[in-house]
Amino acid sequence: MQALEAYRRGRNPAARVVVATLSPSGTTIGDPRDPGVLNIAGMDASLPLIVNEYLRA
Repeated sequence: MQALEAYRRGRNPAARVVVATLSPSGTTIGDPRDPGVLNIAGMDASLPLIVNEYLRA
């Protein structure tokens, strides 16, 4: 989150990030309260579509 905050300050305040993990663990490197962070646990064929829609919104 520190890197994302620095990037937002210096380059793009509207920057978003997607954090995808293979299985849920209860922890994340992305702040779940930040609307610019999408946390995903598990992967299937729909993942690229979900990420694409999130980043374009």
